[in-house]
Amino acid sequence: MIESIKKLFYKYRILNFMLVGGIGYIINMAVYYPLMLVFKNEVTILNTHFYLPPFLISTYIAATSNYLLNKRWTFNDKDRQKQSYIRYLVACAFTVCLDIVLLFILVDYGHLKPELAVALALLVMFILRYIVVKKWVWKEKK
Repeated sequence: MIESIKKLFYKYRILNFMLVGGIGYIINMAVYYPLMLVFKNEVTILNTHFYLPPFLISTYIAATSNYLLNKRWTFNDKDRQKQSYIRYLVACAFTVCLDIVLLFILVDYGHLKPELAVALALLVMFILRYIVVKKWVWKEKK
């Protein structure tokens, strides 16, 4: 039974990536919310957009956690890619830029609370992140 589950997760790496992403999402939100309380009163960026600095900090922490889990579990990388952490952070930076644009739109034009907007932005960007990570960070050698 356990072997068949392992084969299923190996065959469908997106399931692993999804599970790791779920863990990262929990980490991101667990770090983001307390940072919102700190940054809300102390930092003003672009007049009222105080939700961006905590988002960047929590996203970097979650991305590092996701990298370690994906490297070991999803892509079973034992130093196959020499610069996979740097590549992973660059891939995350690219998708985070899109996250920020989406976050800005959801908060400023959609009038959503920043906590809900962050959750939606992270979910929307999941598939794009998977494609970028699979094709660029841990691309299959031919």
